Amino acid sequence: MTPLEERISSSPSTSLPLSPTSRRSPMPRETPKTPKVERSHSAEGSEGEDGFGEDELSPMTPAITIVQPTGETDLSHPPSEQNSRRTSRRSSEDSSAEGESDAAGDDWPPKPPIVRFRAQMEFSKEFQAEDSKKHRRASLDKADESKKLQGADEVIEDMTLTWINIYFKLTVHTERQLTAGFPIIVLSMMDVIYPKKVRWHQVNWNTAYIRALNQNHAVLNKHWYEVNMNKVKDLRQEAVGHIEATLHATASEKLDFLKQVKRWFDCRVLHSKAYDPVKRRTEMEKQIRLTGRWMKFPVWMEFDKEEIQANRARKPDPKDRKSGKKEATTDFEKMPEFRRLLWFLGSSEHQTM
Repeated sequence: MTPLEERISSSPSTSLPLSPTSRRSPMPRETPKTPKVERSHSAEGSEGEDGFGEDELSPMTPAITIVQPTGETDLSHPPSEQNSRRTSRRSSEDSSAEGESDAAGDDWPPKPPIVRFRAQMEFSKEFQAEDSKKHRRASLDKADESKKLQGADEVIEDMTLTWINIYFKLTVHTERQLTAGFPIIVLSMMDVIYPKKVRWHQVNWNTAYIRALNQNHAVLNKHWYEVNMNKVKDLRQEAVGHIEATLHATASEKLDFLKQVKRWFDCRVLHSKAYDPVKRRTEMEKQIRLTGRWMKFPVWMEFDKEEIQANRARKPDPKDRKSGKKEATTDFEKMPEFRRLLWFLGSSEHQTM
């Protein structure tokens, strides 16, 4: 035995160093083998299709390795049943894809037409027959007539109404005219006693219609309570009733109400300045036009047509800065500001607010 063999035999625990080529990786530990489950696929099936449905696993079951088909069939599910399930699954996917494509292709909301429906109808009217035009014109006139005031055209003979026509330059003679002009008559009386209180731009001057009558009565009720007309002795609710009730009152009741208002007017007009109804209406038209509204007086109201047309044709002078200011007409307006303040406070001893 050679000395090298004796050394190896005497020390069995030692090992000679191995070359890099002779080194081996450690052997992996053996893991418990999981049973392989083979799943058969039909000829129509696609490769790489994820399993779901009957192939889903519960958390309690071990992992199952899917093996590619090797020609063996699964005995648990017949091929016919598997084919039907895959066919139904594929058809449902195709239908959902088609629905998404259709929804994406539709334009919603739809675009409006190039020409409006109303414009189309107006354009087609020119080519209608003459009989249809007459029928439509008659129906429009009938609908417009239903919106107008209804009342008798008999002449009313009353002293109060006669005085109103003379003083305010009116020609109200019939019941229909009295119904339409009642709120404007009362507002004119209040305008004489309380100048610059009545907001005439809120009045609807299309007095032939029911809508204008309702609007004018609403304006009258608002101004009536603003100046405390309901607290006057002769105009209290116990004497003449509510002002709101005059909207549906008869002609005789409205004349009685105007008679009480005339008594109050006669007592207060002595302390007011001179009143020219025609000139005042010219100023009213100018004020209303400055608010951007267009108005036309009723036929039963007198006004200076030439003066109004001249005011409408006249253009403001941009160089004249005082064109918008009004000239002082009363002694109070001509006073200096400090003296008007003293008059407002009532005494020279109290010159502070």
